[in-house]
Amino acid sequence: MTGLCLHIGCGLIIAENWYNIDASPTLRLSKLPIFGPMMAKTLKLPHWSSNAHYGNIVKGLNLKSNSCDLIYASHVLEHLTLTDFHTAMDHIYSYLKPGGVFRAIVPDLGNLIATYIKEQQDPELAIQAAGNLMQNSLMGHLGSRKSLLSRLKESLATIVINGCGTPLR
Repeated sequence: MTGLCLHIGCGLIIAENWYNIDASPTLRLSKLPIFGPMMAKTLKLPHWSSNAHYGNIVKGLNLKSNSCDLIYASHVLEHLTLTDFHTAMDHIYSYLKPGGVFRAIVPDLGNLIATYIKEQQDPELAIQAAGNLMQNSLMGHLGSRKSLLSRLKESLATIVINGCGTPLR
């Protein structure tokens, strides 16, 4: 391989020898010169690796066309609007070399629905089935919005999902 390996939506999971990007506001904030690390510590934001770079696949990256051998996105694409998804996919495929590999991991909607139906049929679980579906599909959030600080943390929070481990090398 002579091209770049791109990890989209890396979160806190960094792949060695890959270009790891994430569009998290907490990453952008923590990378601000001088004040970023201090603000990250004060707000108790996640600790981002120096190998994590801010990048938004929808807006596009500063990468040449046909420059990537491998592109990996785990639990990223399902968070985009349909329009943004199509834009992101256009960017992804423009970065891939001919014959390059794109691997995407998204939630198993069939499994989430099957679990919901099973819980709905169990009298002891039925009352929490909808809430479980919301949490398991990442549509629900358990945080508090009682204070300005908790609202700020929520707005900057990063969801880190490690369902599949480190990307393929």
